[in-house]
Amino acid sequence: MATDHEGRKKFLTGARPLKARRDVFSKNSWKVPSGVEIKEVLELIDLTEVAIAEQLRIKTRTIRKWKSGDSHISFANWFCLCWLAGLGPILTEQPKGLP
Repeated sequence: MATDHEGRKKFLTGARPLKARRDVFSKNSWKVPSGVEIKEVLELIDLTEVAIAEQLRIKTRTIRKWKSGDSHISFANWFCLCWLAGLGPILTEQPKGLP
């Protein structure tokens, strides 16, 4: 079974493209990502949800709410998640792996 690191490497090299909509990565026409899209990006981060919550200065419950769709993620937190996932700066370019 592939490790998380191997899965992330495949994603970043283009072997595993993102399924998320382009507009969740656009600074000009940003749309709030769905819970599924948030889960997809979280899977790319080599940290536990507790560690991610600490980095973002939020509660782990907030991450659970984002994933379930009970709460919307802010652009600032989405930007940070994408950065932690190694997707590059979403303000200046399309993230790696998008078609």
